[in-house]
Amino acid sequence: MCSNKALVFFSRLCFGLYIRKTGRNTGENVTGISRDNR
Repeated sequence: MCSNKALVFFSRLCFGLYIRKTGRNTGENVTGISRDNR
């Protein structure tokens, strides 16, 4: 369980940083990224 929590926390941090870098149009960018990752 600890490992899962750590993973979620790390992913959240990375996600927040990425959104900050992108700036505006975060929604559209996020959707595109999620599709590309898959």
